[in-house]
Amino acid sequence: MIRSAAFLCAVLALSVAVLTIFSSPGCVYADSGITAPWEREKDEPESVEAEELSEEKQRLERALGTRDKSKFTPHKMNYGIIGADDALMQISFKYRLVSDWGMYFAFTNVIKWDIYESSTPYHDINFMPELFYRFTPKNDWLFSLDAGYWHDSNGRTGEEDRAWDQVFMRFNKIFEVKHVNIAWKTNVYYELGTNKGNQDIGEYLGWWDTCVNLLNILPTRGHNIDLELFMWSGQDGIPFKPGQFRAGIIYKLKYVSFQPSFYLQYFNGYGEVLIDHDVRTESWRIGLAFLY
Repeated sequence: MIRSAAFLCAVLALSVAVLTIFSSPGCVYADSGITAPWEREKDEPESVEAEELSEEKQRLERALGTRDKSKFTPHKMNYGIIGADDALMQISFKYRLVSDWGMYFAFTNVIKWDIYESSTPYHDINFMPELFYRFTPKNDWLFSLDAGYWHDSNGRTGEEDRAWDQVFMRFNKIFEVKHVNIAWKTNVYYELGTNKGNQDIGEYLGWWDTCVNLLNILPTRGHNIDLELFMWSGQDGIPFKPGQFRAGIIYKLKYVSFQPSFYLQYFNGYGEVLIDHDVRTESWRIGLAFLY
């Protein structure tokens, strides 16, 4: 308990220090030749912020739509974060199988790593391939719709073997509230099967999840902060019975060549990795994230 509290204090202190350093005049702006937000004319921000909002929306549309004909593109967020007890990494991408069709193969790898133990073993490694087709209906209420199949497994044998097969529909929505672009994704699942070691996983995670990303929640040019909220429904589709909840703050540095973003994540619930599908965990972690 003391160790977790001390770590939380350290995380908060680090976050305050980072924000203070990069908010101080002459830090990022002095080296880049860019005028700080507080030094600009009052009539300038409207056009600049409108342009940045449009660029942000275009990135969302490329990520959640079918207009980007690139073969390899990000799928879920890629990150590496460390906490008081372990480290967590996620690597995720999708591959467009046919250039003129919305057929995709996606792969996500989640690694929970006990870095503080003497031999630094992996607590669990989850492998999640997906195959889905992305529809882009012409309407105002839905940006795109994915329909497909995914398999989630930890690749173990014996008593630690865990696996889960699902078919799903994913609803992708993009909308805008003032200066904030919002991406909202909701998955609805139908379970095809499980392994013996996790036959009750549906009782802990349920049959739907939803994720909301609010981009650039601060109306300033120099510092961009995104907010991530994720919830997995839980038993009978009822949130927090038991389910899981994740919240994240993503701090992006705009006027420097450093591409990754700072990522602070809070997790509370069941099934962070498959081996813990029936184990409730709570953690704070901080590290780097790679966005769209």
